[in-house]
Amino acid sequence: MSADKGWRAGWAGWLLAWSLAQAIPGFAVWDVSTVDATGDVGWYASLTISSSNQPMIGYYDATNRHLKYTRFDGSNWNCETVDSSSNCGQGTSLARESGNDYPHISYLRNNSLYYAKWTGSWTITYVASQSSWDIMCTSIVLDSNQHPNISYNSSGVSFIRYNGSVWDAPAGGISGSGYMESSLALDNSNVPHLAYFDNGGSGGGDVRVARLNGTSWYSGPQPSTNGDNDGYWPSLKLGPGNTMHISCWGNTQYHKEWSDAQGNTISVLDDSDLKYYVFNGSSWDYQIADVSLKVGLYSSLALDGAQKAHISYFDQANWALKYATNSSGAWANQTVDNLGGVGYYTSIALDSSGNPSIAYYDLTNKDLKYAHWVPGAYALRGVIRDGTSAPKAGVYVFLTDGTLHANTITQSDGSYAFTGIPAGTYSCVPNLAGWSFSPSQYTYTALSADQNNQDFTILPGSGYFIRGYVTDAAGRQIGKNVLVTLSGAGYGSMTTGISGYYEFVNLTPGQYTVTPALNGYTFSPADRTYAALGANQDSQGFVGLIIGQVFSLQGTIRNPQGQPVPQITVQAQGTSFTVSTLTGNDGSFTLLGLPHAVITLQPQSTEWVFDPLRKTYSPLGQNFTAEDFTAIKGAALPQEVKIIGGLFKPLAGEHASIWYTLTSAGNVVIKLYSIDGVLVKTLVDGRREAGTYQEIWAGLNKDNQTVASGIYWVDIQMPGSHVRKKICAVK
Repeated sequence: MSADKGWRAGWAGWLLAWSLAQAIPGFAVWDVSTVDATGDVGWYASLTISSSNQPMIGYYDATNRHLKYTRFDGSNWNCETVDSSSNCGQGTSLARESGNDYPHISYLRNNSLYYAKWTGSWTITYVASQSSWDIMCTSIVLDSNQHPNISYNSSGVSFIRYNGSVWDAPAGGISGSGYMESSLALDNSNVPHLAYFDNGGSGGGDVRVARLNGTSWYSGPQPSTNGDNDGYWPSLKLGPGNTMHISCWGNTQYHKEWSDAQGNTISVLDDSDLKYYVFNGSSWDYQIADVSLKVGLYSSLALDGAQKAHISYFDQANWALKYATNSSGAWANQTVDNLGGVGYYTSIALDSSGNPSIAYYDLTNKDLKYAHWVPGAYALRGVIRDGTSAPKAGVYVFLTDGTLHANTITQSDGSYAFTGIPAGTYSCVPNLAGWSFSPSQYTYTALSADQNNQDFTILPGSGYFIRGYVTDAAGRQIGKNVLVTLSGAGYGSMTTGISGYYEFVNLTPGQYTVTPALNGYTFSPADRTYAALGANQDSQGFVGLIIGQVFSLQGTIRNPQGQPVPQITVQAQGTSFTVSTLTGNDGSFTLLGLPHAVITLQPQSTEWVFDPLRKTYSPLGQNFTAEDFTAIKGAALPQEVKIIGGLFKPLAGEHASIWYTLTSAGNVVIKLYSIDGVLVKTLVDGRREAGTYQEIWAGLNKDNQTVASGIYWVDIQMPGSHVRKKICAVK
């Protein structure tokens, strides 16, 4: 693992092996885990909880452009590909059938709306096509007959439902242009209610609501928004009496005063906040659910039995997953995960006890992640001071129960706290390289009450440390506990936990050997030896490799009409090997004996353009049987606009290709915008004759500087057409 990747999240993420704990009264411990790390997976995560309180998640595999689904069986995550057709799985939304927990998923395939249902096997159904706007999201809810109802975006917000025999679109869509994300809910009479973002509002975009009244959409009183673009990514839920509750992101700025539940006046500069709206039957109540700056994107809302809100959302300023609730009366906020760029495409759900769970996308590692709130009853608090009784900030405190259970960091006043701890046996251990502590730890043989005043004194240490990460060949966490043993002048061992981190501190000068071990793995190097330790040893990493395991890649290359394309060279390439084959008459290919390594799969031809250009496995860790490509003859594209390489790494020399075809001459304007609407770069602004064109974006802004990692809008205006698509740049 590179130093940049290992320490990017800062010391705040040090030694996260099981869960994160924050010192917020009433908050329990979050159990955070990686669900799927096979390629770039986790976009559009959609979560629901089964009748047995187990999570079910639908999501998009961006590496292979497939729809995936996973469920937790109590011990393991069971991940599977639902639809392996080319370019499918975006805009995912998941609902479960009551009684049998069968999953129902709405999603996008080749810019059309599709629906997948499990009944012992997956049944996939085409539902509807879209016009000039991409279906940027879908929202599915099952009615009382277990029939799907879906909202989606197609030149406005559209709604369609299955009535038991055919798909029916009563009242059509909400007319107009510029409508983006939508969220659907059904009342007890199966009447659909919609919340959506209308970027055509006066002075900017606004959150809007509608409900179906027979054969037409009735709007009624609308939320009173403030400023521009107040209402991105709305999430709608209905309470008793069809009371509407909406969370959303407001990308605006103005001064706001409002009262909390205790009547206290709060004055804030409202800048990209998490917003919360409640309709009481006649008017809307507006609140700021998180007063931090630049928070609220990808909000997802759930209501508990007391109609209190639980919201997951993205903290742009800190690249973190956050959680907000007003269950205590006032709004409380908590950082759930801040290890890298986490919190994209959040989806929250509550179990039968009202405990929240969150599925989300980790942009840094390109993984699907899951966080579950572990309820508890007890708290552990204390202060760490130095020898002069001055508080010491930035000290790591670990709560262990045989393995690492939770960690936190002392605040500016030296305080730390763990709350919501279940009954059990624990040790509380402070740690900071180069320092020692008195006492060295507190031990609780059977924690059954709050433990206050668990204070420590920090003293200068006289020894050295050895620390590092144990990762796979791609520099990612292995996801299993690795035993790391210290021998020589000192002895000891520790298990890394899923984060892969290990450390040995306060070591005296002498000879030491550090050795990792895990059944089924070999490590490089096999060990690290220090003949005369006389200085701190940082970034002492190991790479774990699965013993003797090889894998295969299979797929088919077809043209846009679905016909096989034979005699295409397909190459799998690693750092020290290249394996090639030709597609057969049926367009299929098979590559066998591929090692557990970083591999790039790419078809090659001077006559064809391929979509996607290539597929990367970081590293290859399983067999894949549907690694399909679409072959496009020359530059002639079947669609008006096509983006090849929509997920790329500018710093690795990669780029995105924007192809478009003009049926008549006219002016073309292509601009890149950040997700919050800031102009990044103008690629084209001028006249073009009829024909097919290609524009390259290498991830540079208008000042020729590499842009930050994130999602960007490509806005394309052509004669008779206005198209928006997404591109993701990753550093």
